[in-house]
Amino acid sequence: MEERLQGNPVSEGIAYAKSYIYIPGTLTKAPGFFPKGQEEEKYREFRETCEKADGELVTLYNGMCKEDPDKAKIFSAHRELLQDEEILDEIRETICEENMNPDSAVSKVYTEFAELLAGVEDPLIAERAADLRDVRDRLLRILSGQETSKLSSFSEDVILVAHDLLPSDTATMDRKHIKGILTEIGGVNSHSAILARSYGIPAILGVPNVTEKIPTDTMLAMDGLTGEIFVTPGEECIRDIREKQTSFFRKKEAE
Repeated sequence: MEERLQGNPVSEGIAYAKSYIYIPGTLTKAPGFFPKGQEEEKYREFRETCEKADGELVTLYNGMCKEDPDKAKIFSAHRELLQDEEILDEIRETICEENMNPDSAVSKVYTEFAELLAGVEDPLIAERAADLRDVRDRLLRILSGQETSKLSSFSEDVILVAHDLLPSDTATMDRKHIKGILTEIGGVNSHSAILARSYGIPAILGVPNVTEKIPTDTMLAMDGLTGEIFVTPGEECIRDIREKQTSFFRKKEAE
């Protein structure tokens, strides 16, 4: 049965494909502590993790520079956050003085800084909280030994459905097969929205509870002009969306 959802269109375009629900691993950590006497070892583990994260960011930056030097600045900004002295000092104190494990310290400090930014009235500044969460999750992933995001390679066309997408998720995604993006949060000024527009991928953000309402492999039609999403669309809706898609492509080619 066809169902209609509504969100905020942030990148124009029309898409029709199966859904892929992206739920990254749970990386935030409840506080965990270690016995006194291991402070130097634990802090060294954190610093080595920072070096690995910086290496990943350099690789991403160099790769994107070949395609889009302007968008590569995202990873340059992440390197700056990774080397931010105030954040590093907070984490060092949390590890060495509170005896909190590196993963818990990273989760605590980066989350606190992200929440501070998210509460700023200026939306451009508030959206940068996503960059802090992105750096946090990169460090936590390395500390946990998890693999990188699996959004870089698909065998068929999909519409990506997620609670949120961090900047590195969007920057490294499979642009050939990801035909559209739907998220529960995010705004027009977020890196994900900016990258989606630059890649020509239609995106609708701010769709309430979309990851709960749409199972994986559900047929979707999305209108990045109006913010409408059609779940299991009927024949008439499919015909209309395909006509609108053809018209949209013709208009873009004529520009």
